[in-house]
Amino acid sequence: MKIKRGKQKPTAAYWLNMYRLVPAIGGVVIAAIVGCVGPLVKIEQIDPSVASRVEVIRDKSILQKENVNKLGIVEATSCKHLLWHPDSSIENCTDQLKMKASRLGGNAIVFGSSEGRNADFLPETGVNRNCWNTVDCSAVVILRKPN
Repeated sequence: MKIKRGKQKPTAAYWLNMYRLVPAIGGVVIAAIVGCVGPLVKIEQIDPSVASRVEVIRDKSILQKENVNKLGIVEATSCKHLLWHPDSSIENCTDQLKMKASRLGGNAIVFGSSEGRNADFLPETGVNRNCWNTVDCSAVVILRKPN
């Protein structure tokens, strides 16, 4: 009896097992790729000592006062990227605005608007932000001079 060595022709059982493995391997590869991609929005790192020096003002009439210089408009996004991350929040979004305001030289922000969304993978804009939920907010950065 001779034993064949080298290449052997695959059997039907071999191909049946391969067809079962391909979707499983594909699923693992896709999950690894998607899981490795971070949120597709800029998330500011919060330094509590910096953020605490920037005041949040909700009264827009302050923009008309003489001791106030407008430095620009800032926008931020709070994003829950992975299921075990904390939910996005207006507080986190506001802290990110404060960090941006501090970099612009402002000592206060006049809060403008905020909007929350769930499962923000394909919003109307067609941009995939890779977040389970988001809060977007904006504000005017101001420099208040002492009276």
